[in-house]
This record gives sequence, C-alpha cells and structure tokens, in this order.
Amino acid sequence: MNQDFILGRLSDLMGWDDDISRREFAWLGLMSEMKYDSYQDFLAGMRFIESLADWLQQFPAQSRTTAYAFVRNNLVFVGPAEMRHLVELIYPETVQPRLLRRVADIHDIPQYKVWSSEVAARR
Repeated sequence: MNQDFILGRLSDLMGWDDDISRREFAWLGLMSEMKYDSYQDFLAGMRFIESLADWLQQFPAQSRTTAYAFVRNNLVFVGPAEMRHLVELIYPETVQPRLLRRVADIHDIPQYKVWSSEVAARR
C-alpha cells in the first residue's frame, strides 16, 4: 500500500493536525524502518504503519488516542538479534540454576556439590 496514503489515513483516523502528523510520522517512519518492518515473522507485504492503522480502527474515536499512546510508549520490539541474545542467556542465567537447585534439593546436598556427586550429576 502507498506509504503516503496510509499516513494520510492514519492522520485522518487519529484526527491529527499537521504539526502532530509531522512529529508522529517521523517517529513512526523511524520505528518502522529500524525495527518493526524487519520483523521476520511479520506478514509478507504488511508494514507496521498499515497494521497500526488497521488495529486502531477497532476503537471508538475517543479511545484511539489512548490506544495509540499505549503502542507509542509501551510496545517493545524483540527482533532476531534480541531473540538470539535472549536464547543464549536463558539457559545459563535461568534454566541451569533452577535445575541445579532442584537436583540439590532432591539429593539434600548444597548446589555446588551437584557436579561432584555422580548420582546428582546424572539426574
């Protein structure tokens, strides 16, 4: 879909004047380009601003400003790089300590002795 058309549609939908439109379009363009449109699981051909406009339409006019503000201020994008980093950290930072704690509890030994106990290490 034509970017200018969708921005105009979003501006009409939100009831923005020219100053607000310029400010929000700059932010939306930056976010789209830097983050959201590169999301690999996004629908092919679908862009963030288009999806945002479609999503905002479900709300009554008086609620759209609140819905937009929520997206603008609270939406967190987790892209491929962030997801890889999360996956790399989750096991050593979260999973392994929980497993060690559970095995230590089962064998009634301190956590640091789990790997030195053959039975505990196998578990």
